[in-house]
Amino acid sequence: MAKNWELSDLNDRYKRQLQGDNPNPEYPEPLASKAKRKNAQPERDLRRDTMKCAQYLGWRVIHIPKVQVVAGQFFTAYEGDGPGWPDLFMLRAERKLVAETKIGNNTTTPEQDAWLRAFLDAGFHVYVWTLDDWQSGEIERILR
Repeated sequence: MAKNWELSDLNDRYKRQLQGDNPNPEYPEPLASKAKRKNAQPERDLRRDTMKCAQYLGWRVIHIPKVQVVAGQFFTAYEGDGPGWPDLFMLRAERKLVAETKIGNNTTTPEQDAWLRAFLDAGFHVYVWTLDDWQSGEIERILR
């Protein structure tokens, strides 16, 4: 069973993470602390919290992660035109949405741009979301 949480709790989490303060031990360590570690993954955290928000609001969501098969080597299982597939694929009733999540100065790759254009041409709502979009409430607004 899913844990009860408020959407504002996730927003507060990111505020704490940016400040490097984690007064609530229920949440993972702050992004500021994670960023100092070699295996920091703030983009993954943004994607996971966006997925939780979407599921809470009734969306069907899928993310196809890369898996590490050998130290330092990652692999994503797919057949066909897989490279560049968006981070999040979402459906709710008649709404269809894809989103790429980016942190900092990261930008989309040409392969990601090609997929995003294809989804746009097919009538999907297409987004590239950042931490600023989460903190401003824009992601939640779009998903409502």
